[in-house]
Amino acid sequence: MATLRASLVQSPSLSPRRLAWILSFVSACSVYDGSLLGAERNAGSSGGGAIQSTGGAATPSGGRGSQEGGTHSGGRATGGEEAGGGASGGSVSSRGGSTTAQGGNEAGGSDAGGSDTGGETGGSQTGGSQTGGTGGSAITTGGAPTNGGTTGGASKGGSSSTGGSATGGSSSTGGSATGGTTSTGGTNGGTAGSGGSDACPSDPNKVAPGVCGCGIPDEDSGGNAGCLGLRSALVHRYTFSGSGMAITDSVGTAHGTAINASVASGTLVLSNTGSEQYVDLPNRLVSVLSDATLEVWVTWSGTATWQRIFEFGSSTTGEGTRELGQTYLFATPKSGTGYLTAAFSTAGTGAEVTVAATSALPSGVKSHVTVVVSDSADLMTLYLNGTSVGSAAFSGHLSSLDDVNDWLGRSQSKYDSGFAGTLHEVRIYNTALSVAQIQLTERTGESPAFF
Repeated sequence: MATLRASLVQSPSLSPRRLAWILSFVSACSVYDGSLLGAERNAGSSGGGAIQSTGGAATPSGGRGSQEGGTHSGGRATGGEEAGGGASGGSVSSRGGSTTAQGGNEAGGSDAGGSDTGGETGGSQTGGSQTGGTGGSAITTGGAPTNGGTTGGASKGGSSSTGGSATGGSSSTGGSATGGTTSTGGTNGGTAGSGGSDACPSDPNKVAPGVCGCGIPDEDSGGNAGCLGLRSALVHRYTFSGSGMAITDSVGTAHGTAINASVASGTLVLSNTGSEQYVDLPNRLVSVLSDATLEVWVTWSGTATWQRIFEFGSSTTGEGTRELGQTYLFATPKSGTGYLTAAFSTAGTGAEVTVAATSALPSGVKSHVTVVVSDSADLMTLYLNGTSVGSAAFSGHLSSLDDVNDWLGRSQSKYDSGFAGTLHEVRIYNTALSVAQIQLTERTGESPAFF
């Protein structure tokens, strides 16, 4: 700049006035030139120093890197030469010599073959990650995807949440980050685990059988009965398995004996056309209970009234004999009025509490008959095939029964004929089963896998 002034002063063609004007202009340019050089040192590449970006780090929305560096004249910057005017995917605008790059790969050094005085690479950005070059600094924001799903295998029973296909960070050079695979969450019934399979495809609440099997809840939940409550309440169960006259209690030890009859193929057939046929069970099976449920799968083949499916109690002549009923709890397929009936008494027929259906037990058809006695709720209810057919207030107590004659297919009264039909299974529970539990037992039938 000093050489230029000297040349102007020595020029013979310039008038003093014109020379003064030109020197004033040169002085102004000298000030402007010094300002630019200072800005270039601070914002551009200085001896291999770090590139400083106004946008700086990649942001999750793709980021904006604004790089302020050297002068720009015809596409050449002091901080680096840029052919095509800018970084990949970005645009270059020249305003007072500043270069602005948006997104994409951002090279503060050699860009498209140009040379950089600082000679440094600001890093390439792909999918939200930024790799710092030689001497350069790189800040990464975003990078690894959040909400990347886990591989949870099959899972049912809960609310379904999808964690997959999460875009993590910015997408600068056409790149995208996909966050994992979709995992469907769930709680009830457990999960099959990573890569697991569904062992209960027809059960919306289970992926594994559990204790009770597919299609059957383990625990009571939301008005649905589970099998575990039934298992814990069952105290006696007769499936008529084996052969001969032995009647085995598969849950307890109250084994019985078939009189003039034999079990075969998991059933006990009683005809009562000749010798009296029935099952004699141990004493005191019911009177030791506060609440009780008696459940029978039976096929009735008779037509006579007052036959007994079961009767627990005593006669007026004592243990092992029949005369008139004194204390009893019984169920008959057909009462004197023609209805399936349950009755309880501690003082003969004059003190009976009865619950009757609107018809007799169907003949020749396997039926599920249940009598629920709830001392705690003062209620006795009769069910047929899982449906309540009647109930009555119950103010008595099972403990008042003198149940020394606990019989299947036989009455305390000598005037009533023996049962004609087939016993498939008999159960006694120490609780008043709920409607849901009775419906579950009716649906699963005799000999379910969970018992």
